[in-house]
This record gives sequence, structure tokens and C-alpha cells, in this order.
Amino acid sequence: MPLQFHPTQVFDETKHIVDVVAKKYFEKTTGDVHHRVSVEVIADGNCLYHSIVLLMNGPTVAASELRVRTIIELVTNETYYETMYSQFVGPIDIAIEAICKNYTFSELYETAPLCSVLRCNIRSIYPQIDFQQYMTIWDNVITPAPPIIASYDICGHTSWTKKMLE
Repeated sequence: MPLQFHPTQVFDETKHIVDVVAKKYFEKTTGDVHHRVSVEVIADGNCLYHSIVLLMNGPTVAASELRVRTIIELVTNETYYETMYSQFVGPIDIAIEAICKNYTFSELYETAPLCSVLRCNIRSIYPQIDFQQYMTIWDNVITPAPPIIASYDICGHTSWTKKMLE
């Protein structure tokens, strides 16, 4: 059954807590995202999925279900994702094995298929700290696999978390 994703578009002080540590790093990112707000989520390796659940209006799925849907998408379209991202993050078979373990921090092989699952673009943000040219892919807009057309644009700190920064 396709997932219905309609992200929250407004910061809600009753549901969202500003992540003050991440905010400091957020300020060191590229100039087009400074109007965004860093929101705190559980830093347990499922941060990407917790972020999506937090963005959902009346979430109908858990973070673990999003991980499973992402794995299914990744395996179903393995050739596409490997062609697109293996040069940046390595062999896909190793990534799939790691992704199947709950509480594993996310990277491109999870963010990209999650775009397809949600039918949205994800603006991945990476701070300009010890930044190398190969990191450009992590500070970019990630889109769903063709032929899926994105219905929404969301922004996420997909390449780093508060726990990793402390």
C-alpha cells in the first residue's frame, strides 16, 4: 500500500523542540537554508526516520516501518541506486546489510530510496566543516527514482546528527 505523506509546513512549538546544538552547525551550511529550523529528534540511528515521522500530520507509520519500506525500495531498484551512488558511498550489498539493522545511522543509500517511498525531494544539509569536494553530494537535493515525481520538498540534516556532533 502506498504511503500517504503530507509534511507539516509550519514549526509547531507544541510538537517541535529546537535542537540548539545542531542549530550551531546549521549556521555553517550553505546560504540557502538559514531560514530553516533545526528540530530535535531521538539520536538512536533512526534519526532520518524519526524526522519524517515528526513531519507527518497525524503519523500513521512508525520509524521502523519507514526503514522497512526504504529497504524494500532499495532492493527493488538496486541497479538504479547503485549506479547513482556507489561512487560516493561504496558497494550497495554492504549498505543493504547495514541498513537492515535497526538503529543504523542513515546515508545516501537510505535517503535516496526514502525520497521514492515518500514521493518527495529531500534537501540534505551538510555543514561546511572540514568540507571536501566529494561531500557535495551530501549537501544537495536528493530526488525520487524515475519515474516518480516529487509532490513535496522537505529539508533534513541527513548526513549528520546531534549525537555525531557532540
